[in-house]
Amino acid sequence: MKITLDSLQVLEAIDRCGSFALAAEALHRVPSALTYTVSKLESQLSITIFDRTGHRAKLTAVGHLVVSEGRKLLANAEQLERRIHLHKTGYEEQLLISYDQLVPFDNLIFLLDKFYQKFPNIDVKLSAEVLGGCWDSLLSGRATIAIGVSDDPPIRDDLSVIPLGSIDFVFVVSRKHALATKKQQLTNDDIMTHRIIAVADSTRGFIPSRSTGILSEQVVFTVNSFNEKIQALLAGLGIGYLPLSYAKEYIDSGELLIKNVPPLCTPAALGVAWRPSLLGKAGNWMIKQLKKQTCLERIHTIEN
Repeated sequence: MKITLDSLQVLEAIDRCGSFALAAEALHRVPSALTYTVSKLESQLSITIFDRTGHRAKLTAVGHLVVSEGRKLLANAEQLERRIHLHKTGYEEQLLISYDQLVPFDNLIFLLDKFYQKFPNIDVKLSAEVLGGCWDSLLSGRATIAIGVSDDPPIRDDLSVIPLGSIDFVFVVSRKHALATKKQQLTNDDIMTHRIIAVADSTRGFIPSRSTGILSEQVVFTVNSFNEKIQALLAGLGIGYLPLSYAKEYIDSGELLIKNVPPLCTPAALGVAWRPSLLGKAGNWMIKQLKKQTCLERIHTIEN
């Protein structure tokens, strides 16, 4: 191959520094070595890469093409070296974490901040899930750590689970809604006659999808996130349950009203689950942090 990574590195340095002399200094080489590399490459490719008529080395049109594409190759080579180093030293290239939307993202920020302080060069990919989505992400390989799994874990030997805490729910209606003025406890018949707003289960087929807090044959307006659900509730488009941590701001402002209802939705017990065989040093560090009681207390959203 006529074009080598070394020659591309030389071209990139000359273009960036503006002269052969400055590029040689940056690369800790003598200028004649750079001149030889460029001349040899130009001869092999039968092109002129640099216009040397002025005081500053300027790229020709084809030179711009070579350096532009060369920078991409150099970046890919650096990325490959980084990935090889991570594998060799027992670290993941990327940490895949899913979390249930019942756990507000703000509650995870402090943990991610600690992670990046220790592992600044490891990629993290987060996915926000609902209901069975955390288990689904773990079983399908979309995640290796799932924060906020609920219900019984799948029967598998390659899963580990620790408790995280529980989430309290409240049944709310907008002050604009027809049920806002009803003082006594709402009955199932009251609830049945009004549209309920639900967040869609994000499972993708590895486990059956499910719903909670919905009566049979009730009209359902399904959204994709708790933020969408809150906006729909505030607009009076329907009624439904919210985690108290999400609803408190709007209850305090009077925009949402708590209604006493038959228990259709019980507190959700959440956990942290992971697949030990798929974790490297970074993932194991994350699990170690999640096992600490102080960390669990900051992540879960129990409301007293």
